[in-house]
Amino acid sequence: MSSFDYKNCTIEELWKYVATHLETQEIGITLVGGGVATIYSKGKYQSGDLDFVLDSMWTKHSQVEEKLKKIGFLKKGVIYRHPECKFTLEYKSPPIEIGDDDRIEPEAIEHAGIAIKILTPTDCVKDRLNKYFLYKDQDAFDAAISVAKERGFVAEKVEKFCSENKFPQVFKKFMDELKKS
Repeated sequence: MSSFDYKNCTIEELWKYVATHLETQEIGITLVGGGVATIYSKGKYQSGDLDFVLDSMWTKHSQVEEKLKKIGFLKKGVIYRHPECKFTLEYKSPPIEIGDDDRIEPEAIEHAGIAIKILTPTDCVKDRLNKYFLYKDQDAFDAAISVAKERGFVAEKVEKFCSENKFPQVFKKFMDELKKS
């Protein structure tokens, strides 16, 4: 077992630890969802879990379960929990999808000499606006604002995404709020 500090880790530290562990075990993953917004907003938005998408549809769920068990995460339903960690883990099979878009290209960063993947800031903004539109989740909208302010984004891509997914009014509201803040 490792000396990783599960009790006191940040969500970003946990992501890097888990992603690096899985990559070294030949299981590629990309971080998606609210955890990305927590990292990019520098904690202004708080998620309680890390959501991953597997890189390969050929990866067996039993393989993931076995590799996560090695670092103390046990499966409870579809969620993985560690007895000392406040954050949970979830994953799904590929592809990465945001709304109707399944052509998502994550960015890779290097951690401990290993390339680990995360949504780009622009895709994170799209993801949070999509969640806002679908579920009227104000926290998701606020997270999109925080990510845009902290990390920037490609406005044309977000506008096109919102238009293609039939919620151009959300993009307008987002831009109006962004200008105010």
